[in-house]
Amino acid sequence: MPSPNEAKKVRVAAVQAEPKVVSLLADAGNEGANVIGFPEVFIPGYPWSIFTASPLENSAFMNEYFHHSLVVDSDEMHQIQASVSEHGMFCVLGFSERYQGSLYISQVFINPDGQIVHHRRKTKPTHVERAYWGNGEGESLQSVVESPFGRIGALLSCWEHTQPLLRYYEYQQDVDIHVASWPVIWNRPEAPGSQWPYWITGEINNRLSQDERPSSHLILDKANCPYRMSKRTLRSPLEQQSI
Repeated sequence: MPSPNEAKKVRVAAVQAEPKVVSLLADAGNEGANVIGFPEVFIPGYPWSIFTASPLENSAFMNEYFHHSLVVDSDEMHQIQASVSEHGMFCVLGFSERYQGSLYISQVFINPDGQIVHHRRKTKPTHVERAYWGNGEGESLQSVVESPFGRIGALLSCWEHTQPLLRYYEYQQDVDIHVASWPVIWNRPEAPGSQWPYWITGEINNRLSQDERPSSHLILDKANCPYRMSKRTLRSPLEQQSI
């Protein structure tokens, strides 16, 4: 494998779309992508209602969400692995993992042969996520693996990315390509004309809350865009589904 300092061109695809994993893998493969990264809990989607209603109010909805979450050793995961292998890519997949009676915010690293070479869980779910998803184990601190396209690392959402020691440990693992997923509520760089600051003001939330709960029981994607390790944006987030 080339040294980290040796120039090498790798095509990276950041997914920003609804959960159609296999077809998206095919699209990315046809575009010549080598590495593809999916947002946090891309399967089955992010349940934004956990922030807008109580656990009791969410109980029926989250029970359904539980059954739509993905088991690692399942026919669905095997289908995804086969698709990754078919297109010869390296994939980091974010999903809600169902394991026995618990849920975890998880990632699997799938190599170009379709093998899961690493499986990690979010070490500490963020805020009210802790009412639904469990903590990751110590093994999940390992976040970088070897690949034909360089050393690929990944962390989950805002909590893991705001923990300096966790980030430093990833840097120590000599990462070349990092896959990061962030909630849609955060500011999107280089998005002129966006009205997101207005929609999260107290005034608009107060008005909307008088007669409706617009975010209740919504499944939302998370934002993805690729960066160089030097922090330079390679491509801005889009306003629609895309790769």
